[in-house]
Amino acid sequence: RLPPTPYMVANIAGQIAKRQPGKNWTSRFVKRWSNELDSNYLTTSDVSRHKAESISSFKQYFDVL
Repeated sequence: RLPPTPYMVANIAGQIAKRQPGKNWTSRFVKRWSNELDSNYLTTSDVSRHKAESISSFKQYFDVL
């Protein structure tokens, strides 16, 4: 799984708050909670797995069937 993008985080926050946050909300949120947040990088196998899970790869698989 890929980590959520800033746009996704703002969207989720907007759904919770019932209104969209401002343009810089995500960066301020990250700065405010930087001691509590953790960032994990994907391993090569995770990236390969994510790339394999694309619509085109599923379509190719079912076209072969």
